[in-house]
Amino acid sequence: MNQFLNAVGDVDFQVGPAVVRRAGGKEPVPFFLQLVHAHGFQGRQAGENGLVGVGDGNTTAFQLVKAYSSGAHTWTRTITKPASRTVLVALDGVAQASGWSVDTTTGLVIFTITPASGVAITAGFEFDVPVRFDTDRLDVTHDLERLGSVTSIPLIKVRR
Repeated sequence: MNQFLNAVGDVDFQVGPAVVRRAGGKEPVPFFLQLVHAHGFQGRQAGENGLVGVGDGNTTAFQLVKAYSSGAHTWTRTITKPASRTVLVALDGVAQASGWSVDTTTGLVIFTITPASGVAITAGFEFDVPVRFDTDRLDVTHDLERLGSVTSIPLIKVRR
């Protein structure tokens, strides 16, 4: 289950489509049967390259955030635990290979040199979301002798 979660709002997710084998590995069907919807697990979600702040000439630490939109409504999720080694940072659209670090326990991007006033700070990253299956059924279509497909696997965010 190494596919990214596709967010539908801030709570519900869909994983799929997926090709499944009848035997072996961490394929969706055996993984599903082990956990059903009683147990949670970590689902990986991508945070597209988005604005995390604008330099003011004084601030060196900026919180990673992910913005969600639906129609005219937009809301922001604070990202406190980005996946290790997935954070990419840019200043005014120019990728920065050095001069910054990220705290993977807080989601703070910390610059060694303060970004100048008016500079747009953007970041792309992946982060984990605690989820569980939102169904106790998994519809699998058997396409070939040992292969099948799952069109959708509904997940729901686990509130802690």
